[in-house]
Amino acid sequence: MRLIAYQQAAGAMIGAVEGDPVRPLAPLDAFYAGIDSHRGAQGGEPILLASVTEVSPVPATARVLCIGLNYPLHIEET
Repeated sequence: MRLIAYQQAAGAMIGAVEGDPVRPLAPLDAFYAGIDSHRGAQGGEPILLASVTEVSPVPATARVLCIGLNYPLHIEET
């Protein structure tokens, strides 16, 4: 399943892209608050992919931690 974040009048949403239609799953913040609860969700009425405005898939409240382990010596150091 490919996911997309897009803007609606009510706010940012997460949807599942199924070819051309996008099936709404949940508001962005609610999706990240409980990803497992939205797995396999049916969502609302599909909308056309061409009609959505994409937004950042990471909520503004998210904390992102990135760790780079680029080569064996670096991995051993950690």
